[in-house]
Amino acid sequence: MTTPTPEQLAEMVGLGTLDPILNHWTSALGCVAWVEKSDRRCGRDAPGYLCGRHETVARRRWEKHVEREAVKREKRTADRARNLPGWKAELARVEAEINRLDPPRPADYDRAAIGGQVHPSITKQRRAFMSDTRIQKMAALTRRHEQLTRMIGADT
Repeated sequence: MTTPTPEQLAEMVGLGTLDPILNHWTSALGCVAWVEKSDRRCGRDAPGYLCGRHETVARRRWEKHVEREAVKREKRTADRARNLPGWKAELARVEAEINRLDPPRPADYDRAAIGGQVHPSITKQRRAFMSDTRIQKMAALTRRHEQLTRMIGADT
C-alpha cells in the first residue's frame, strides 16, 4: 500500500482537493480538518496539518480510497482485455473505409500529370470527391480512428 503524504491525508478530511487552506497553512492555524457537524475547521493544536484524531480518520479514509482505486484499476484492466479484440477489428474496418474514401497515393505520384487544364470530366470528378458529406464522413472516421488508437495503446 502506498504511504500518503501529509497533504494527501489533509485532503481526505478537508473540504476536498481544491481546498485553498493548504496553500497558506501555518502551524498557528492548527488542524485543518473540516468538521461537518459544526460546519467549521477543527483548529486543535497539531504538529502538522492534522491533529491525532483527524490523522487517524484520514488514514482510514486513505486505505479505503486505495482499495477502491485498486478495484477500479482491476475492472478497467479486465474490461480492456475483453474489449481489445473488438477494438482492433473496428480499427481495421475504419482504416479500410478511410482508404476506400481517400485512397493513398502511390510513391511515384506525379502532380504535374493532373495539374493545369484538364478534361471537364476530370474537373467534375475532383469536385465530387470533395463533397461536404464525404468530408464530414472522413472527419468522423478520423476521430474514431484516433479514439481507437488511443484506447488500444501500445498493443497494436
